Amino acid sequence: AAGFGKSALLSHWQQTQHEDYFIVYHCFSHRYEKTRSLAEAYRHLLKQLYLYYNIRNGEFPNDENGMRDILVEILRESMSAESKGLVIVLDGLDEADKTFEPFFTELPAGVFVIAAARAEKGEEPKYLRNWTYNAQRLYLKRLSRKAISKWLEQIQELVVYSQNEDFVKRLDKITDGFPLYLRFLLDDLRQAAIKGQDLQAIVKNSPGGFKTYVKKQFQELAQVDEIKRQRKVQELFALLSVALGTLSKNDIENLTGLSAWDLADLPWQTTRWFSIQTNIYSFAHPLLAQEFRGVLGRQASLAEEKLLSYCAKWQEQDSSNYALRYYAEHLGHTKRWEELCELAQNQDFVIAQRQQLPTEPDLPLKTLHVALQGKAETNDAAGMAEFLLVHARRLMQIAQESPLDILRLGSITGALALAEKFDPERCILWYLLLAWELAKDATQDKEKMEQALEILERLQQKD
Repeated sequence: AAGFGKSALLSHWQQTQHEDYFIVYHCFSHRYEKTRSLAEAYRHLLKQLYLYYNIRNGEFPNDENGMRDILVEILRESMSAESKGLVIVLDGLDEADKTFEPFFTELPAGVFVIAAARAEKGEEPKYLRNWTYNAQRLYLKRLSRKAISKWLEQIQELVVYSQNEDFVKRLDKITDGFPLYLRFLLDDLRQAAIKGQDLQAIVKNSPGGFKTYVKKQFQELAQVDEIKRQRKVQELFALLSVALGTLSKNDIENLTGLSAWDLADLPWQTTRWFSIQTNIYSFAHPLLAQEFRGVLGRQASLAEEKLLSYCAKWQEQDSSNYALRYYAEHLGHTKRWEELCELAQNQDFVIAQRQQLPTEPDLPLKTLHVALQGKAETNDAAGMAEFLLVHARRLMQIAQESPLDILRLGSITGALALAEKFDPERCILWYLLLAWELAKDATQDKEKMEQALEILERLQQKD
C-alpha cells in the first residue's frame, strides 16, 4: 500500500547488493515525468543491459515496441558462468504512464526481476496483472516496535526516547507502524523537542490513523495566522492536491499570483508537506495529496477547474509544460469528450508538444490513448476506429523521425536528446551532421555558428 516505504527499501537493498549482482534499475515516479514514460523506461533498461552483456553499438529503436522486442531477445540469452547474477528492478509500476506486460516469459538461470507497486494485500490491480504469475510475493508490513525504536535512535532530539518502552508502545499504537505517519509524527516531535515542549503530551493527543492525523494537521494549519492571511498560499495547497504531476514555479506564479519572493518565503508549516526541487513543486508523497484533497473538498474541486482552464490556454506564448503534458488527462477525468477529441486531432498541439518537450516524444500518443479511452467509455466504435488509425499514423511518424527532423522543428535540445538514443558510433555521426546543418547557414545567422560550435564542444567532452 502507499506510504510503506517500498522505494526507500529497494534503494537501500541495491546499495548492499552491488558486489554480488549487476543491478539494472528503473523507477517510475510521479515527481519526474520523463521516468513515467514506458519508452524511456525501455531505453533506460536497454542501456544498462547492453553494458552487462557487453553489447557494443546496441540498437535503440525510436518506437516502444521495437525496444520491447530487443529486451525480450536479450533476456532469452543464457549467462556465462563467470558473470555476476543479474537483477532487474522495476519500482513504481503503478506510476508508469500506462500498464504494460512483462517483457519476459522465462528467465535464464541467474537472472531475476523485482517489480514493485502499490496494492493492498489480496488485491491485484490491472498494472500488476501477469506480473504476479509464477512470482514470489512480498508484502511490506507495518514497522515493528524495534524498528520504531531504531528510527528514534537516528534523530538526535529523540534518541533519549528510543529505549523508553512506554513511549515506543504509544507511537506504535497510534501509527499502527505506518511509515508515512511515523515520518511526520516524528518530525512533529523533533520540532517540539527543540522548543522544549512536552513530547509525552503530544503523543497522547495524537489521533490514531493517518487519515485522522491529516485532518487534525489541516485544522492546525487553518489556525496559523500567516496561512490564514494568505489566500494564495491556501490556493497553492489546493492546486498541488489535485495536480496530475509536478507544477513549475512559473505555473504556480501564473495560477496563484504568488511572486518569486513569496515562494522563497512560504511558511514552513506548508512546505513540510511538499517536495520542492529546482523550482518544481509537488506533495512529498501521492498519499498526502490524496488525503488533503479529501479534506479540502470544494476548494480542491475549484482548484481542479482552475487547472483545467489554465491548460486550455496552452496556445498562449507562455504556455506551460504542465498543460502540454496533462491537458488531455484533465479533459478525460472531467469527461469532456468533445473537447478531448478536438485536442487529440489538433496538429498544432502535437507540434507544441514536440517543440517544447522534445525529450518526451510519445506525448502525442498519450493524448490519443486518453481519447481512445473516452471513445471506449462512450461505446463509440466508429470513433475508436478513427483514433486507432490516427494513432498508427502518428506512431509511424515518430518512429521515422531523425535528429535532423527535430532540429528543423526548431529544437536543438530535442535533436541532441534523440541523437543520444543511438549507439555511440551513430550518435557521433548525428552530432557532426547537426553541427553541419547549423554551420551551413551561419553566414546569415551568427547564432547558428555558435550553436554548431557548442555541439562540437559537447561532442569532444563525451566519453
